[in-house]
Amino acid sequence: MGEDSALLLDSKNAEACRRSVELSGTAGVEGFLPRFGRMTLAGMVEYFLVSARHPKAGQLRTEIRRRADPPWIAMLKAWSGEGEEGQPFESPEFEFKKIRPQNWAGDDPGWHLYERRFLGRLREAGFDSNFANGVLQAFAEMAENVVQHSAFDGSGSEGLAGYHVGPRRFAFSICDLGCGFLRSLHEDSRWAGLSSERDAILAVVHKAASRRAGQGEGEGFKQLWKAFADHGAIVRLRSGDTLAAIRLVDGRRVAEVSSMPRIDGAHLNVCCTLGKKSSEKDLEFSLLNH
Repeated sequence: MGEDSALLLDSKNAEACRRSVELSGTAGVEGFLPRFGRMTLAGMVEYFLVSARHPKAGQLRTEIRRRADPPWIAMLKAWSGEGEEGQPFESPEFEFKKIRPQNWAGDDPGWHLYERRFLGRLREAGFDSNFANGVLQAFAEMAENVVQHSAFDGSGSEGLAGYHVGPRRFAFSICDLGCGFLRSLHEDSRWAGLSSERDAILAVVHKAASRRAGQGEGEGFKQLWKAFADHGAIVRLRSGDTLAAIRLVDGRRVAEVSSMPRIDGAHLNVCCTLGKKSSEKDLEFSLLNH
């Protein structure tokens, strides 16, 4: 496979992903699976966002589910509502959970079991308790953001959360099919002057922008930066036509911004490897059951 085959976070792969969805059924799968024989958690979630609202997405998912390995199957099960009793899926390193705003106020017990399994796997992977607890708090805050900020009326949009944990490394992704960063921030008059997704994402990164009028900086991202300040993590924010990759350098948030094919909603991805500069390549896995 080419060196870019692991990620869907660059323009070439995102476009190939989008084209594969344009094809129906098996033809689409045969264009998709060989190209992305290896993938990351972020790549899976990116593909989900690109394909989620396409009229032929159901056919494509059926074929992928029939032929692919447990990580992909786990994601499809979570989105379709299977496994709602909170039982782990087939892979010990992966687990996905659908975010349902309508159940959030009712304190979904399945979500709390899901969080506890994530915390346990972080500790087993070699992360100390304080850091693991910080990761979990950031994860929970970002899931809460889906409920609170992904729709204009406060009802929230459905979303998907997933994690991948390996020895001394982890990644998590949270996405939604809602309004994205720019439209969400426009709900607060302080940010009405933002004119692009790029501006909106950079306002979140550098100015702690939030749609909550008069309530200060966004608590979810505040916890995110706090949790990963000293661990060399990379945080990716994706909304509309923009992707920002953020690292902390000498205590400052440094964002590398690039243009991407447009998606609905928003996607947050974090990856962290103990003892070295983090890279999603460290969490690459085989998608195909060959």
